Amino acid sequence: MNWRDITHPWAGGAEVHIHEVAQRWVRRGHEVTLLCGKYQNCLNDEVIDGVKIIRRGGLCTVYTQAMKEYLWNLRKREYDYVIDDINGVPFFTPTYVKGRNWR
Repeated sequence: MNWRDITHPWAGGAEVHIHEVAQRWVRRGHEVTLLCGKYQNCLNDEVIDGVKIIRRGGLCTVYTQAMKEYLWNLRKREYDYVIDDINGVPFFTPTYVKGRNWR
């Protein structure tokens, strides 16, 4: 989870970094989903370089919308890892992401 993706008009170094790491995991055969915020005229769902991008919420609502999207749809997929890429404000994933290897 990150508040922006590589295509966001305000994307910067954090978004470049997370995208580079994600596409390397894809090249090694992993399925990668990035949950992030929306921006004007963007697609809600898109695949870029093999990374599934899911955009929900805006500047202030991305955090609550990400939690809602995860709880209602994504947790059914049983991800091996959920990464909360903190850029100022965390997504507070430990409060709602549970798993068999959670520490």
